[in-house]
Amino acid sequence: MKWILLLVIIILNVGVLPLINRVHPLIIGMPFFLFWYLLSLIITPILSWCIYVMGGKKQDRELRSAEK
Repeated sequence: MKWILLLVIIILNVGVLPLINRVHPLIIGMPFFLFWYLLSLIITPILSWCIYVMGGKKQDRELRSAEK
């Protein structure tokens, strides 16, 4: 699951740039590319935090099982 979220981040920021590099349509008064970039700036930290939380839970389980 972590790898899928990492791929989503990469595709969101780099993979779709040739497809969204246009001025029209305007969304909230911004060109579409600028809106997409702003959206990715909001979504990327959220997905990164989800990956961090998933990794932390797995490490906690491994540490607890090693203590027993």
